Amino acid sequence: MLIIIGISAGLSQLGNEQISIIVNSEGKAKISQTLFPKTFVSSIDVPIVSEKISNLLAIDEKDILLGTTQDQDLLKIATLGASVVDLKYNADILTYESGVFRLKYSSELESRVSLPQLSKLVSLNIIPIEISEKEYVLPPGDISLSYSIKPVTSKEFFVNVDGSEYKIEAITAAKIEEFSANSDEIQFIIRDKAIVLTIIPTTVLENPNDVLLNGDKVEFSQFHQNSTHSWIRIDPHEKGLVRILDFKEESVEWFDWLWGWFK
Repeated sequence: MLIIIGISAGLSQLGNEQISIIVNSEGKAKISQTLFPKTFVSSIDVPIVSEKISNLLAIDEKDILLGTTQDQDLLKIATLGASVVDLKYNADILTYESGVFRLKYSSELESRVSLPQLSKLVSLNIIPIEISEKEYVLPPGDISLSYSIKPVTSKEFFVNVDGSEYKIEAITAAKIEEFSANSDEIQFIIRDKAIVLTIIPTTVLENPNDVLLNGDKVEFSQFHQNSTHSWIRIDPHEKGLVRILDFKEESVEWFDWLWGWFK
């Protein structure tokens, strides 16, 4: 019995052999990890990626907050019989210099790193296990990853509608191609998933009220409108063809007439 107690007190159980690191556009690194301690131990020791952490949260499978004690890059969690522990914290592992972000940390486990939208990998000191869009699965060890983010810029497009030339402005970090317009719609192709704010003269589109992305409706809002311009904010979920459609008064009159005829 004494031997069993001694082993129980010394156990440190890791979890799914992987930590998740999500880097947001504000330059914050959010760490999460799921642990599966033995239910007969009272505490576990968990290596963390940095001594400088904040917003620490450890909860068990019943959403009960667990006590923690940090000793440099080691975290002791009072599991008290819990079988699952969700661990989350922010880590100070990101620096910025001359337009380049650098993520530097050490992990005893594989890490899945998710970079912000519009980021571009500059350098990586290790060969990834797996790569997907803006996400890298990295082996254990000392990691140094650098990336940059495309800046938000204002782009001007000049279109000819009914014999007159008009300027349409798009404020975005996305690459825009094949911009065109007529009296019924504006369309362009976006090469990145990034918010687009378009400033459209009312002489081009009097009342833009619908936006399609690759033929399907997409989230948008009329940010502002005055007597000369409309500000349309588009939040695309994928790359592709964007169409901003105009609302025509005669279309409503035709619909009302048709509806009255059927009635």
